[in-house]
Amino acid sequence: MKRKLLSLILASFLTMSVPLCAFAASGFDLSVFKGQDDIKVVYDDMADDADISVPSLTSIWGDGYHSTNDGHVYVYPKVISDKDCDAYCIMMEYGASDWEFIDSAIIKIGDHRYKFGSIGIQRKVEKGGSISEFLAIIIDNNSASFMQDLIEHRDEEIKVRLEGEYHNQNFSMSKSLKDGMINLYNLYVAAGGTREGNLEKVGKFYNSKRSFSVE
Repeated sequence: MKRKLLSLILASFLTMSVPLCAFAASGFDLSVFKGQDDIKVVYDDMADDADISVPSLTSIWGDGYHSTNDGHVYVYPKVISDKDCDAYCIMMEYGASDWEFIDSAIIKIGDHRYKFGSIGIQRKVEKGGSISEFLAIIIDNNSASFMQDLIEHRDEEIKVRLEGEYHNQNFSMSKSLKDGMINLYNLYVAAGGTREGNLEKVGKFYNSKRSFSVE
């Protein structure tokens, strides 16, 4: 599953002209995303999977960019749909001059602190010697309450701490990020992402070695 997640996150796909009803049999209706503002659907007909993103948050220096203590982080939501399950993800790409070896995140919403563990999926050295660390939070049946809390507190400050081996990296979610995350999640729900059995499958395929807690 880690390899599949990496391939969908890091690879550059070509947009295919394929009917969105191709996924109707799975119980997930991709046509919900068609024609929506700031939503991009990329379908790979060879792998039979789809990648759904928010362009304004994934573009370089776009609304997903946030400064941290020692570097920067791009944060953006993504939906990954394939024959196994349909997953809503929160992706993070941390960039800096040196490694932090980030593997967990704490997100404070209202009075709740949500901790996601084992979120690191890849690290790489970029041209020029800078580094990138790729992180992923995958929403499943256990963590679905996190998104509901985010929706209810969208007008408040939401703080994020990425816990590294040497330092913590802190930032607050921008309004554009919160709006983009919530909009894509609402479409994900409307398409059937939270239908019976799907979030349990997401947990099985993606989160079997990850931890989640809330205080």
